Amino acid sequence: MASISKKAYREASEFIHGNFHKIAILPEKVEIDLELLSKWLDLVEINKLITVFVLAVRFSKDLNEEEFGKIEETMKDELGSIEPFAPLFT
Repeated sequence: MASISKKAYREASEFIHGNFHKIAILPEKVEIDLELLSKWLDLVEINKLITVFVLAVRFSKDLNEEEFGKIEETMKDELGSIEPFAPLFT
């Protein structure tokens, strides 16, 4: 998860902090570029996974059954395929 987090942060920060090669692919005028949108949405999905992962690691053990039930489906959707989390959803 750490390597995924680093890669997502690096790619997002290249647009923010001015990596010339990333900025060069941005259009001069504002318009929808489906390829760039797709890349951005991929980063959003990766960051969503990272966020759910970090919150699950930090807080899942502190939740009672009712509280866990409220977020179980979201966690299962994001983390269900990651082996160490499987026992949470049985």
